[in-house]
Amino acid sequence: MSAKSIEGLVTNSNERRDLHLEQAFVDATDGAIAVPNTLQRALFPRLSTLDTGLLVTTGPGAGRLEAVFVPVLTGGRSDDQLHRLFIIASDSAALDDYIYRLVPYVRSLTIAREAPITLYVDLPSPFCRKYLPDGGYREGHCNHPLDACVDVAVAPLSSFRSLFFGAGGVHALPGGFDRLGDGNLQSLETRRRDLFYFDEAQGYETEDFRSFLKLVEFLYAEDLDVLIGSTTLPESAKEELSFLESLNVPDALYQPGRSIVFQQTENEDVNAAAVQLVKDKYFASSRVGIVRESSEDASKLYDLLTPLYPVLVFKYVSSASLDDRLTTYAQIRELEKEGEGYLLVADSDAFENSDLDVNILITSLCAPELLIRRAGRCNRRGDLTSGEIIVVGDRYVGRPLAEVQARTYVEALRSCKDRTPFDPEHWKAFIV
Repeated sequence: MSAKSIEGLVTNSNERRDLHLEQAFVDATDGAIAVPNTLQRALFPRLSTLDTGLLVTTGPGAGRLEAVFVPVLTGGRSDDQLHRLFIIASDSAALDDYIYRLVPYVRSLTIAREAPITLYVDLPSPFCRKYLPDGGYREGHCNHPLDACVDVAVAPLSSFRSLFFGAGGVHALPGGFDRLGDGNLQSLETRRRDLFYFDEAQGYETEDFRSFLKLVEFLYAEDLDVLIGSTTLPESAKEELSFLESLNVPDALYQPGRSIVFQQTENEDVNAAAVQLVKDKYFASSRVGIVRESSEDASKLYDLLTPLYPVLVFKYVSSASLDDRLTTYAQIRELEKEGEGYLLVADSDAFENSDLDVNILITSLCAPELLIRRAGRCNRRGDLTSGEIIVVGDRYVGRPLAEVQARTYVEALRSCKDRTPFDPEHWKAFIV
């Protein structure tokens, strides 16, 4: 594998390029990212022009989605022609979470660049909106992620596999990549370069990973630009992807401090324990996130906290309507921008794909890869000396693990006392 350190991709840029990079992030995030981190600076020149076959592994909270979205949507512009970005998520991911995370970026960038951007998300009732420079949007007419009018498309791995390998063969390339919205063929001069970004899309079972690998190999062989981003990819899987250039980002270059502690509690009493922890830990302007595995358990916890904190508590669960979740996400992000505190109750799917930043994370005992991803939303911006992660429970319930592995994982959690430093690499060892 051709492995590179992050320093190998960070060059001494001149002042003009640095200003362009920083302005691109300000424009795309409405100032939420005014100073890009090391990963974002390294990938910007690489992805602005696109010619990529890259595997990027990071710890949690590295801001990979922003590191990919901003250069692709702001770089390589010719006659206002944007590159296209395809974001391929795991089949278990809650895709509407990408809407909440991407819509503010798309809207901000559309206004700043004075050029419309169309976002497609492959939900059962597809989300397709063309955002306009005046701040409004129009509902689109796109039916699938390969429609030529789409600038950013999000879909699960299974949908992309169906598009490329449906009906027993590769049939999507000519129609999807070589035609304009009116059905006319694109010329080489007008054809857009596309990036396929696999965002933790791989499964961990052998057959799931093989399906993922088959699609990556096909796109790469077709000389299309491919980037895989992962926090939890095991070493054995990295070897399978050795045809890609590998970039490992050491945690120390971007990773804020986090600690972890385990609180022994009967699984049935996790909500009661969470309420007590909030009473003990919450203080003015702090941001506390509590994550339960299901929307039902999260809703029950929300009902317990609302009488105690009627103004401050928010519920962010995957079972809520799209409009409700968009509203809640916008409210929370605005509180973060203003430096205000909140209490957030979320389920697993909703929380892990967000760009939220809590000071204190209270989570039920979950699979190791989920623990790592949730940790990435704790002290995400590095505002504190150390964010605090509290794992509550007494036994593992989640993705099937071997009995010995599950036992050793829980034992490792139980050893976390007195704010043990959180090291993502340590917890990766329990992923199979």
